[in-house]
Amino acid sequence: MGRLAKARCLAVTGLLWAVLGAGCSGDDGSSSAGGGAGSGGTAQGAGAGEAAQGGGGGTGGTAGGGGAGSVSGAGGEGGPQAGASGAQMDASVDRDAGAPDAALDGGSGAGAGTDASAPDAAADAGSPDAGSDPFAGCPGPGDAVGDGAWTNALQVTADALYCGRFNEGRTLPQELQTKVMLRIAAGSYALPSSGTGHPFRLPVCLLLGDGQLLVPGEGSADHGGSASVENVSFHQQLPAPDGRRFQGRLDFAGGSGGITLDGSENGMSGLERFSFELCDGGGDCYSIDAASFDSCSHGSSTLHRHRVSFEGGEVSFDLRIGTSFAGTEPGAFVRAWGTYQGTSFDLRDYFALVYNPEHHHFSRDFAVLFEAPIGGVCGLELGGLEPSYDGVAPADDTPDFGYAVDCGLARMGALGLTDHSHEKP
Repeated sequence: MGRLAKARCLAVTGLLWAVLGAGCSGDDGSSSAGGGAGSGGTAQGAGAGEAAQGGGGGTGGTAGGGGAGSVSGAGGEGGPQAGASGAQMDASVDRDAGAPDAALDGGSGAGAGTDASAPDAAADAGSPDAGSDPFAGCPGPGDAVGDGAWTNALQVTADALYCGRFNEGRTLPQELQTKVMLRIAAGSYALPSSGTGHPFRLPVCLLLGDGQLLVPGEGSADHGGSASVENVSFHQQLPAPDGRRFQGRLDFAGGSGGITLDGSENGMSGLERFSFELCDGGGDCYSIDAASFDSCSHGSSTLHRHRVSFEGGEVSFDLRIGTSFAGTEPGAFVRAWGTYQGTSFDLRDYFALVYNPEHHHFSRDFAVLFEAPIGGVCGLELGGLEPSYDGVAPADDTPDFGYAVDCGLARMGALGLTDHSHEKP
């Protein structure tokens, strides 16, 4: 793992450990970030500790890569688990396609230990190193702008991290390019209880895959709704030369005093709801270049698991899908694991997991970027995966395509696909 990537992993782990329950560190390959390699194989993304560079390999194996945690991660059976990290962000260090790490060279083992039919053991990453927080420089509670006389309030917990979600109109490379995370500083913030055009700033920060931070400045907020359901909408501008708009809306029961944000997804019941968007350069907040934010883990949503075998390896994808009144259901791609050319991998990092569905997830496209290239290959792309319904597989159960890809998801060579299955564990 690159130094910058490792620092981010440790920092976000320190931020979220209390609730997400998995970390970047581990010393035996059983941590949240990966399993050990099988006999003769190598292990990648296997929970590196502060000093270690890789997780435990199996008999005769070597350890490569280190701890790809994930704020988006959810575990195997038994419900949500999340590692915590942005460990995949340092592309220049960790994804040199022309020079794969020596530790990832070779290995012909079966890659045992990559099947997570049970939740992974949690590993405490400890406190983050000083200065390693990827959100360092973000505004804090003292940077909020509002009016203490307002009677509504927004309560934000330390777990209020959100991830840009998929858009049906995008390709997988476009999904990769638009990935962004949203952090709201923990605290209590006054919200308008009447009127419009109030000076307002919520202390938010946007993190891109390359580690760049975007910090919206002061904007304005409006109160609306009715006696039964109130809402507060607001917008804040990114400073020049960017100039894009970040906007949000918070809905809550009238007279309840406000809303709490803790990183969870919106439910189908209840009156508390949120929406956040980073608009594109032209002011369109719902285009393929804009970002809409959702829970990174979707912990209460149904777990779907796709397994694909191909010549030279196999891969499993964990996807959580929620419910919707009409449109395509929200969800989160939370984990990918398997083996490629004898090297095992286990990724939960939001920035390494790329997903795009057709309408209502009738067909599903996935891509995963390895912690470090394997034989000059940065990752895998599998597309056209169809779910089974009531345990009955579709008539054509083979994925439409599969490719080895470079670090920008450009296709390098076709995979010889052999099998595909879908289940809801």
